[in-house]
Amino acid sequence: MTPQEIKEFYGIDITTNKRDKLFVYLRAIYTKENIETMSIIEIAENLKKDRTTVFYILRTYNSYKNDVYFKLILECYQKRDKSLLKKSNEFLFLKVKEKNDFDVLRIKVKQLSKPNIVTIRKNKTDEIKSKIKRPHILEVAKNLRKKNIYLNDKVYITWTNEDFKEYGKIIQT
Repeated sequence: MTPQEIKEFYGIDITTNKRDKLFVYLRAIYTKENIETMSIIEIAENLKKDRTTVFYILRTYNSYKNDVYFKLILECYQKRDKSLLKKSNEFLFLKVKEKNDFDVLRIKVKQLSKPNIVTIRKNKTDEIKSKIKRPHILEVAKNLRKKNIYLNDKVYITWTNEDFKEYGKIIQT
């Protein structure tokens, strides 16, 4: 088939500069089919490309063979099946939907694997507010630095009421 016949039969112009997989794969199939009967320059002229593009198509053809979408297009091309566009669009739609579903699941798994720090902080704050006034972290750091004292090895967020009481005693002295 020539590019014009492909355009008339499938309604797809493979001579355009589109990089959609359908166009790329059809150009590769056309090139591979005609490489033995035509020169590279003739194929390039038919595709309205330069010869380096044809070399690239030939070099990457084997990597396309593993793609399920390429196999579908190749089968439709070989059988001269006019429902190529419909099948390929359905396949692409399912592939995109599957990828989106996978991305959503990956995000949910990531969220579930993280500890719920917000809840822990909220509970600690509520507990501390009810018993003792909680100073701002910068104030605590400044006061401890003045006294050149380390209170403990805990992170400020995880301080208990006992830690705040001890801090209060240090600051008052």
